[in-house]
Amino acid sequence: MARFISLVLVLIAISIASFALWMRAGDDVADLSEAEIEAARASGSGARAIELEAGDESAPLPTLAALREMVDRAAVDGVLTQIEESLASATGEERGLLTVLLAECNRLKGDLDRAFELAEAGVELLPGNSQAHFILAETIMARVVREAETGGLSAMVGALDDVKRYQSELAAAVALDPANVDARVRQIIVYAFGPWPIGNKKKARGLIEELGEFDAFRRDFWKVQLLVGDDDRIDEALAGFRALQVDQPDDPDVIYNVGELLAKKDDHEAAAAEFDRLVEQPRNQRSFQAMYQASKARSSGGFELERALADLDEYEVARPLGDLMPSLARVAYHRGNVLAKLDREGEARAAYERSLELDPDRERVKQALEALGSSD
Repeated sequence: MARFISLVLVLIAISIASFALWMRAGDDVADLSEAEIEAARASGSGARAIELEAGDESAPLPTLAALREMVDRAAVDGVLTQIEESLASATGEERGLLTVLLAECNRLKGDLDRAFELAEAGVELLPGNSQAHFILAETIMARVVREAETGGLSAMVGALDDVKRYQSELAAAVALDPANVDARVRQIIVYAFGPWPIGNKKKARGLIEELGEFDAFRRDFWKVQLLVGDDDRIDEALAGFRALQVDQPDDPDVIYNVGELLAKKDDHEAAAAEFDRLVEQPRNQRSFQAMYQASKARSSGGFELERALADLDEYEVARPLGDLMPSLARVAYHRGNVLAKLDREGEARAAYERSLELDPDRERVKQALEALGSSD
């Protein structure tokens, strides 16, 4: 299930490339014919889950869904080794399933070029599988985002074909399995939050209504989510999410959005309380994201600073894997903010300097260091 936290970096890529992409856009669905799509649907292979029966009961391979929630680097390394060993003798569909799992392992670990190579191979081996196309789309966008962050405008111009292919792979994923909610949500994101000429709220609303056939709650969630980007409608969005909580009070996406909206309203204690609801044991991706956001809320509100510091320390030690997890540079910056509020200026300076070591172009970190004054 898509998380709104992932929207911003995805749309960096789309916004830079939007006009040229629009001029070149087609209706290709990853080169799949209607006959191939219908055959995959009829056989059930289109909606085939990416999972295998355990060959070794003592160490079964995770499903794709379970793999995508893993945060421990050593554990993912272990799974990666298992898959590579299994691939050596795999054939047919099993080889395709293993290849897609291995692609996702490499994407999680940040080896995006290797992940892309494997994801393409996975689609070649499982051309009629919706999840294989979805993982390829996710890998393509991860590489585009990386170029947007590190390569600047010139690199993005060269990524236009990748952005177009991202859309075509999503279209293939939905065509092969109309119940692929994750792929449908990614399509909604493009239309709902992309700039002109890609952005099309009417189209987004139509896709949201279509989503309701497969997940009524997620349809209602995205109706409210459309309001989130408008600062003049924060109260309306917050009321909408609160209404959704009447029937599903523990939905993590709703809780997370409520926390973010409360933080925007500077109600930091209430925001931290919402994020705290998601900090579970054992830790998962959402736990670490919420832990980071709760620490920011405590820092901004100036309360429970020792707890904020402890949570940021835990995050930094864990270095959790996951989609668009806060970088260690950002963690170090907020650690510096907390330490500064605790009047531990020497440690705050060291934290800010650490942040700059990891990401030298962070202007607000330089400003925070200047605000501390001279170390003499």
